[in-house]
Amino acid sequence: MMRTAFNFCSTSQNSDNSFYPRRPRDPANRRVFLCYDVFMRVLGIDYGEKRIGLAVADTDHPVALPRSTVENGKGTIRDIAAFCRQEQVGQIVMGLPLTLRGEEGEAAKKTRAFGEALAKEAGIATEYLDERLTTAALPKEGVVSRDAAAAALILQTWLDRRSLGEGGLDRRGREKE
Repeated sequence: MMRTAFNFCSTSQNSDNSFYPRRPRDPANRRVFLCYDVFMRVLGIDYGEKRIGLAVADTDHPVALPRSTVENGKGTIRDIAAFCRQEQVGQIVMGLPLTLRGEEGEAAKKTRAFGEALAKEAGIATEYLDERLTTAALPKEGVVSRDAAAAALILQTWLDRRSLGEGGLDRRGREKE
């Protein structure tokens, strides 16, 4: 589930009775409506015990771009949290490696533990998406970083589902309805 930040947005009325946003400090504002921020930067993560692939996208231009691959070790969570603050990330999407039966195995539990620790460190909501066979779907040659490309594939899947009104996985790893 995507968390949405609600703000009070000031608006004014045009001559044709339509509304347009105005600056909040403008004293001419007479109407205030509750609206929500839907544009944000999203970080996609392909978690691995050795390497972690990162990809980013903006929800107003929903194209996931592979960003980098980082070595998994001490300080990785702190470094990715700093990256989130630097890039002003508002949502994290992590691939959850479910078994072919759709169950959570050891790898999924480690991924979830990493995601929860990162969410706590960065203070950003984390969502999980079934990543079965994402790395296998990538070409073996011509890709600079398979981990970052897998993260981009996970993030692009999330963006596509979001645009269609579909969800990812809930906190228990089951498909959202």
